[in-house]
Amino acid sequence: MPCERTQKSNVLQSRACGVIRNLAKSISYDLAWFSGLINAIVQAMRQHFECASVQERGCGALCNLTRLAENSFLRGWRAGRIIERVVLAMRRHAENGGVQERGCGTLRNLTSDNAENEIQAGNAGAVEVVVAAILGHTRSVTLQLQAFQALGNITGGNVVNTSRAGSAGAIEALVGAMHGHAETGRMQEQACAVLCVLTYDNEDNMIRAKNAGAKEAAWGALKTHSRKRTVVEEAQ
Repeated sequence: MPCERTQKSNVLQSRACGVIRNLAKSISYDLAWFSGLINAIVQAMRQHFECASVQERGCGALCNLTRLAENSFLRGWRAGRIIERVVLAMRRHAENGGVQERGCGTLRNLTSDNAENEIQAGNAGAVEVVVAAILGHTRSVTLQLQAFQALGNITGGNVVNTSRAGSAGAIEALVGAMHGHAETGRMQEQACAVLCVLTYDNEDNMIRAKNAGAKEAAWGALKTHSRKRTVVEEAQ
């Protein structure tokens, strides 16, 4: 009976998070209501940590909510709770593409032009789980793009996180993704943009990039997508 009750509770929590995820795409912003929703989702994810569907839909709801919320709301302890919960979910359910994609989307939103959250994300292990998502789900273009954007935001202007990314294998992962999706212009553009961030004024990462063949990958992007302006700009 306890196992049956747990299973039913998992299903209920998963569906509830799914409803919030869907509604959060278009609801109007209200501070008190947002705070209550986020607290409820974080609590559900904490209590049903082993259930992949709860984690996936919870991350999806948080991704949509953090996209709509005002930047001033997503700071301090609120952001810290979300980041910690998402990182734990991504680490525990590394094989689940839905958790990884939506988790990366949430981290991307929280660290967009937010230096405080970049620090919190780095300290929580966000860099490492995002790199692991890139390496673990090489075939999913959508997931890769979400991960590239999250990695770019977390490391942009943060020298500690930039070094963390290099140590975690981010440069090799990005170059590998460029080779694996050579025909996808958006992938080439985003990967080149993040490589620029990681190698800016960072000698160790520049050495890693050279050894990984980043220059050759960028040159390949230039040749393959010579008519796509944004790819050319980032590759150069």
